[in-house]
Amino acid sequence: MAKQRARTKMECYINVPLEAEYPLMTLFGDPMHHIAGVYPVKYWRKKLTHILAGLEKYVKYNLATDPEHERQIFQVIEQVRSSAKRRDYEVLVIAHLVELCVLLLGGHPHHLWQKNVSKPRDFKLSRHRTLHYARTAEQKATLIRDRWIVPRTKEEEEKGDYNGEGRKWQKLIEMHARRSTLHEFVETFRKAHPTDFLNLLC
Repeated sequence: MAKQRARTKMECYINVPLEAEYPLMTLFGDPMHHIAGVYPVKYWRKKLTHILAGLEKYVKYNLATDPEHERQIFQVIEQVRSSAKRRDYEVLVIAHLVELCVLLLGGHPHHLWQKNVSKPRDFKLSRHRTLHYARTAEQKATLIRDRWIVPRTKEEEEKGDYNGEGRKWQKLIEMHARRSTLHEFVETFRKAHPTDFLNLLC
């Protein structure tokens, strides 16, 4: 009886491992600092509600798709949030999150009662749409700045060099940003550093 009571008491708590803290902080900032620990399930549900609300915002502000696909996605997000309120929420939340991940890739497969799901065609989601990642000239320029210019500028400044290549490209990108000609900047960078361009953008 004592063991049963102890087991029941433990089921009222949830352990949030330390490994979960860093990814949650990168996604949602300081409110997730020191989230690792053992908490009452009721407290964790509140945190989970905050996390899922943030997930919905990420989808809302980054998704560009057709109305039907968008409706399906937010319908599943609502199912995830509703599942988090249930007593048996753990598996339900995971199931709907996997469903959401697959849906974001392009569509919702229908393998109900299918005995074997293992062939490549079973995992193709391109019946109605195909996922593509596209970059504007501004996004390409920002990527070049963040991954190529900034690291070089920092390295040069540590050596006391304030007129190095990184600083020159920084001035160039700022000039093109003011003129709204970042497409020209991207092309200039491509010609000057073709290998780095391919590594960054292709």
